[in-house]
Amino acid sequence: MGKTLKKSTIIYHDALAVVDEMPDDMAGKFVKELLRLMQNPSYQVEDFSLKIALHPFVSQFKRDSDAYEKQCEKNKLNGSLGGRPKKTEANPNNPSGLSKTEANPNNPDKDKDKDNGTDNGKDSETDILKNKKTKKQKFCPVKFKPEWITQDLWDSLLENRKFKKLQNTKLALQTFINAIGDGVKHGFTAEECIGEFCSSGWKRFNWDWMPTKNQSGPGGNRKTFAQIRSENNAQACIDFVNED
Repeated sequence: MGKTLKKSTIIYHDALAVVDEMPDDMAGKFVKELLRLMQNPSYQVEDFSLKIALHPFVSQFKRDSDAYEKQCEKNKLNGSLGGRPKKTEANPNNPSGLSKTEANPNNPDKDKDKDNGTDNGKDSETDILKNKKTKKQKFCPVKFKPEWITQDLWDSLLENRKFKKLQNTKLALQTFINAIGDGVKHGFTAEECIGEFCSSGWKRFNWDWMPTKNQSGPGGNRKTFAQIRSENNAQACIDFVNED
């Protein structure tokens, strides 16, 4: 798959939905074969059913490996274009070329006052005023609520994230809001998305983890869009093999 040896491999959550459809013994064999493929991309799976189930993972590993190879080549090229600047011959002790502050021959006493910090406190007062103006306001998660989410729903979400020990920083909440927006674009309401997030053990949100409204899985549980996509991929692989 790639000439550069990777120390890790990414497995996406939605791809593992196929494991839920397997009996325990088959799921155990599936995990073992998956680990062998992660360690040795050229490994050949003998069991036909497992080979079909693992096909999406092999394709994913190849795509990730190709992307990794391209990034390595890009980094190698950037490194060959130059490195840290060398010290100048004129002054090897000062490669940056910056000069030190020189004395003021017209008023040497003024320079001494600045060095000793006895400039009548004018600089200190100016610094204090600048610090007050530039001091950042503390981020308030409660006020970060978007207009299309009700205050009660937002308060419940913040409490749930706090209970799950998730950070309510500006970046974390903006990422979550964007994910909920994707869910709304795919036909769900904000209440449905946030309600499913709070009632589950999720620590982040993805719209295709939402259960469908008209398809059921084992035990009568509603299937997620990720499970349906995984099943469709597996069926496509089977159809492809049968065509041969």
